[in-house]
Amino acid sequence: MDANAIGQTFVQNESNTTSNHNNDDGDNDEPSSMTMSDNVTLIDVEDQLCLIWDISSETDVQQCLYELNADEIFINTVMRTENRRLAEISIGILGNLSHNDRISERIATNESFWLVTKHSFALSMFTAADIPFLIQLIRFLHINVHKKPEKWLSLIHEQRKFFIYQIEYLMANCLNVELLRLLLQYLNDVLYRDEELASQVLFTDDDDSNFITALCQACQQILTEIDDQDNDEEAIDTNRDVQFFHNFWFILEMVTRGINIDGHHRLPDCGNISELFIRFATGQSFIDFESSNSINSFSAACACLIRFIQQSDDVKNPKNISTIFQQTMTIDRLKLTFNKSLALLSDQQLPIHQDDDGLILRNLHANIDHLYRYLFSS
Repeated sequence: MDANAIGQTFVQNESNTTSNHNNDDGDNDEPSSMTMSDNVTLIDVEDQLCLIWDISSETDVQQCLYELNADEIFINTVMRTENRRLAEISIGILGNLSHNDRISERIATNESFWLVTKHSFALSMFTAADIPFLIQLIRFLHINVHKKPEKWLSLIHEQRKFFIYQIEYLMANCLNVELLRLLLQYLNDVLYRDEELASQVLFTDDDDSNFITALCQACQQILTEIDDQDNDEEAIDTNRDVQFFHNFWFILEMVTRGINIDGHHRLPDCGNISELFIRFATGQSFIDFESSNSINSFSAACACLIRFIQQSDDVKNPKNISTIFQQTMTIDRLKLTFNKSLALLSDQQLPIHQDDDGLILRNLHANIDHLYRYLFSS
């Protein structure tokens, strides 16, 4: 496939589309997007775009499209098209092209894309209702926050309240687990890169934040679909299933860090958190003791549960708090997970996330040991 030929064809089609759009006198009832030119239909252009999408992850194709200023064309298409499929394909191609350093740099300096009126277009796309588009959008944003973190994190800071609200809305209302997995991965990476933003998630101008509730709903939605799968299909995408649960605990730990020193802010009831903790700690495949990522997330989960317990109205009555842990099978399996984790950490003290100030979380062993002693010492 000749990438240059495809690109030139699309450039010509885009020129024709612009001409048709500008010459529209408003009296024609037929949508102008239905015909790209006299001889090229929208379906033809979609087919050509899909070919570009398929090969746009290749470095030589990216170079060709860079020289054609294809990123500007696709950004313009996303910004003005009312056709959902064209928008999805275009943002998908932009995601692939963003792996190219020069293209990601040019995207980061595209004024029309970044222009902030009420909200920049780059973030306002979160309000889209089309799931396939949102999946590609999150992928695009995730790639670019890795390539140009200073630019994208600065934009998120400028529109922090809007960003948090849109993420919260998607987590609470989306039923598509592919989108939810991608969203949790993206959010985990954003908060990990920006500790200040993580500390502000629960402290918007609203009196009560529903962020934690929405986060739990997203996690539960993915678990529900996993439970609904046939036994033969349970092994499919195992890594992705496991990783979403790790991301959930990392996010929850980051946004609740320091919550104990804030006397006026209350965390939600810890019942849902306790249930999710048991599911994570006793599941057959969620914790791999040969994986440092699993131990890290288990430590984060322990730190989270302790914080929620400390905020509980029943904190003076541990028996009320830990009722959910009292089934014999649950206790035995939980103890097994704790003991394996503590034994592993006794041999090799592995730190979790690090930054310039040292460990973000306390020592892994301390997190796990703290919860173990609280739940099982009597």
